[in-house]
Amino acid sequence: MRRFARPALLVAALGLLVVIAGAARADAHALLERSDPPAYRLLLRPPDRIVLRFTEPVDNRATEIKVLDQEGRRVDRQRFQFSDDRRQATLPVQFPGPGIYTVAWRTLSLVDQHTYEGFFTLTAGPLRPGGFTLRGGVPAGPSPWDVAVRWLMLLGAAALVGGTLAHRILVPAAISQAPGIDSHVAWGTLLSRWRVVAWLGAAAFFAGTAGELILQAERAGQAAGERLGTSLVLLATGEPMRTSLILKISIPIVIVSLLRRRRATTPTLQPALGVVASASLTHVLMFSELGLVALLPIAITLTGHAAASQAMLPFIADWLHLSGALVWVGGLAYLAMVFAPTLARMDASDTARILGPFTRRFSNMALASVAVLIVTGVYAAWVNVPDLNAVTTTSYGRTLAVKIALL
Repeated sequence: MRRFARPALLVAALGLLVVIAGAARADAHALLERSDPPAYRLLLRPPDRIVLRFTEPVDNRATEIKVLDQEGRRVDRQRFQFSDDRRQATLPVQFPGPGIYTVAWRTLSLVDQHTYEGFFTLTAGPLRPGGFTLRGGVPAGPSPWDVAVRWLMLLGAAALVGGTLAHRILVPAAISQAPGIDSHVAWGTLLSRWRVVAWLGAAAFFAGTAGELILQAERAGQAAGERLGTSLVLLATGEPMRTSLILKISIPIVIVSLLRRRRATTPTLQPALGVVASASLTHVLMFSELGLVALLPIAITLTGHAAASQAMLPFIADWLHLSGALVWVGGLAYLAMVFAPTLARMDASDTARILGPFTRRFSNMALASVAVLIVTGVYAAWVNVPDLNAVTTTSYGRTLAVKIALL
């Protein structure tokens, strides 16, 4: 049995690397989508305003936009207006004459509270366009603390999502097809171990969520000149963060609360898959639990960059991609931390009878998860990687290459 447990731990570690590799998108910030006039253009007639359109909503309190001449003097009116969706800023300007002008900005994303700085040039009058070759901007990369709390939250979510699916669907089916074993003893041991793992997963998820919220509030407070407490309240009570936090707090609490009341008897899927009217309260709770684990990835996606696109397809693709990763990695964690140790305490004959049915079902779940990851990953690559050169020149492209190699 030890020979079975050690490979399971190695496979689980490999799966964790895959989901962690996709946890952060370093190139996804409130980037400049377009401008009017377009960047790096020769303008025969000076504009009276500059319009900047960003890919995500930005915080108008922490946004700064400047238009400078070649001597560094401001030629804008030092006031700008935002559109209702907080993605477009309009800045009145007055060019004093021909020359090269620099449009510079510093924004704070309302999606992930990351800062983004950039600039481009405009040439007014009969001059050759372009005084600078640097295009775009420089996003502030995630700090080690940002990465740590993100990992912690995703690992906790994986334990809850994938572990719940394995415990509520795969294990009961495997035990029911293993005649001759003491199902009550086997299920009781699995339930005891799963309670511990679920509590640890919920604790990790809460710690990661709280840490991520505090770090985001700290960045927002520094950019807006506010105290951490004020920024924390404003961030937590604003949408979509408020809805996300409600789901992130309530779902794990309900899942672990249901485990405290569960009896050590093996559930069966037959009544739940048959006539709905004959389903017992146990099966109603089971399907409610499965619905909760489907909502948990949505809570994470709500504060992701896909939600800022204001389109359903990127949001659904991001939710499916995250769900596939959580199911796969969480299932591997359940296999290594709950199922394998339980089998190690059983007789060899009982182990053989239960291992076969479980392995077949777990393999099907893993293959389905990987298929979802591949399909949604191809879609994300099509959206975010414009050409093959971006695979090596952008952090998102390099992350994508690592994920493909791990798969």
